[in-house]
Amino acid sequence: MALLERLDEAHVPLWALTNWSAETFALVRPDPAYAFLDRFRQIFVSGELRLAKPDPAIFRHLLAAIGAAPGDCLLIDDAERNVAAAAALGLRTHLFTDAAGLDRELDRLGLLPDR
Repeated sequence: MALLERLDEAHVPLWALTNWSAETFALVRPDPAYAFLDRFRQIFVSGELRLAKPDPAIFRHLLAAIGAAPGDCLLIDDAERNVAAAAALGLRTHLFTDAAGLDRELDRLGLLPDR
């Protein structure tokens, strides 16, 4: 959560893309354990969109909705197939394995403010 908080506090635009069902998402969203989701500008829920990662259509939908070019975005995901599909569309990607690796990548990209 610390990385998400730092990015949000640095005003890095954040969006979420999840393969949750619409029903499950609606159940967990009010739970205080998921308050971190408030840091995202918008959350794209595959169950609501009737699309799911790694289908390229969901990434195209996200890009159109936020008005961004693929190369201007960084997709962070813990599934190789999702990262590969996003990369094939030109998105910058990071396969999440641990917070330390993501921290290094975000720092390399200049997205993290000084501590």
